[in-house]
Amino acid sequence: MGVSNTGIDFDQKLPKE
Repeated sequence: MGVSNTGIDFDQKLPKE
């Protein structure tokens, strides 16, 4: 869970709100 359209795990970059 936390995959952007580019296929990069943004869950480590963006904070979980």
